[in-house]
Formats: sequence, structure tokens, C-alpha cells
Amino acid sequence: MPNLAADVRLAVKTASRRAFLAENRISAYKGKDIVTEADLAAQEAVRNFVKKLYPGDTVLSEEDRSSLLDDTCEVPPGRVWVVDPVDGTVNYSRGLPFWCSSVAVLEDGRAVAGAVYSPVLDELFEVAEGRPYLNGEPIGPSCTGSLADALVEVALLPNCSEETKSAMLAAASKLLSLTRGVRVTMSGALSLCYLASGRLDVYLCPVGGFFSHAAAGLVAEAAGCVLTDFSGNAYAPGKSRSLLAAATPELHEAIRKLLWTVL
Repeated sequence: MPNLAADVRLAVKTASRRAFLAENRISAYKGKDIVTEADLAAQEAVRNFVKKLYPGDTVLSEEDRSSLLDDTCEVPPGRVWVVDPVDGTVNYSRGLPFWCSSVAVLEDGRAVAGAVYSPVLDELFEVAEGRPYLNGEPIGPSCTGSLADALVEVALLPNCSEETKSAMLAAASKLLSLTRGVRVTMSGALSLCYLASGRLDVYLCPVGGFFSHAAAGLVAEAAGCVLTDFSGNAYAPGKSRSLLAAATPELHEAIRKLLWTVL
């Protein structure tokens, strides 16, 4: 019998290995974002992996799409592999360590398995038997319940509308004065995994991030984090158009009330 969790783990490491071996050369542009040879090589590696072991499954990969934003996506029924071959491509292209490969498996639209691997840092975040792990050790979010103690990640995406950019900058400005600090890592998958492991307390993203959040969202939810869109509706991969994730319900509510003043 196939072990889905183990195969997802192997798939994500296969993708990252191919990214390491590929040339760091820009293949295409998506607005102000880029696609490198590593993205395409890692994507093909996972596609071949799934085709060999799960020939009846569907593979959805970010680089198959021409959209400028990693936002919503029509998810077909059945078992679907959702792949972000290199999340944080600009970081990768500039030699920054904050990039990863992400693989999730959805069954009829619901995430059932997922893994995120950061090869430079050698960190594997995954869900096994419903529990979140980092390199085989159980993880959990912080207990931070107040804005004053919170470390916040804000995704500032260059392909967003000018209105959205202005709103996110306004939110970041307010958060700078109210919290422990604001970070911009620019890898949505890693940001959610850092939330799940207590390194961050809040993550704000103005798009749904279907590909970058599919696996990491499962990790964060398994860790007990609160994930919604900016309006407070439960986060749903492929359907939500924004993401507000927090370590605790109290902190989530405080951030959501703050967003009302700028969005």
C-alpha cells in the first residue's frame, strides 16, 4: 500500500534537489516576478514522480499558470497534487536562503497531506498522522496573545494592484508601532511554517496563495494556528483571496480589527 505522507516527503525533496542542480537562470517573467530554470526543473521532477507512483492523479503546479498572482484556483475533484516547485524564487535567484519546495495533496478540495522543504537550511516541515513536525520533531505555535509581543510577517507583493500595495503598507506601518516588529521574508510557505513552529506570531498575505500556502496551511492548521481570509472566513485552499494567519485566537482577532481600519 502506498504511504502518501512518505511519498509527499520524497516528492518535495526531489523537487528541491532538482532546483539545486538546475541553472540559476531566468526563463520567463511574470510581471515583476520571475521564473527560473530551477522552477521548471523542479516542477518536472515532481510531475514525473507522481506519474510513476500515482498515474491516475492530477498535478497542479504554479509554473503551469500564466497568472501574475498565486491566488485562487479551480481544483478538480479527486486526488490532486499541488506543487510550488520553488517558493521564494527571487530569494533563490539572489542567493538568499529563504526559499523552499512545497507539495500538498488535496482530496476533493481538502488538504490531506503536505510537506515543505527548505534545502539551504535543511528543514522539513510536514504533517504526519495529523500532527505537525520539523525534521521529525513535534512543533507548535507561540502562545502570544497581545499585539505588543507579536512578531508579524507581511507579504508585500509587487504584482498586486496599487490599491492593495497601499493598504498593505498602511497595515505594516501600523503594525510597526504596535508590535515587536514586522518582517518580509517573501516565501509564503516558509512564513506559515514559521508561524506553526513559533518563530512568527502573525502572517498577512493579500492573496490566497493557493500554491504557496496549500501544504504550509495544512502544517499551520495542524499546529493549532487560526487561518482565515481578511474578512474572517475560514481559509480554504484555492477559494480564499487573502490570508490572515495567527498563532492564537486572541491575536487573530486583534489583527483582524486592525485591518478594518486600513482595508
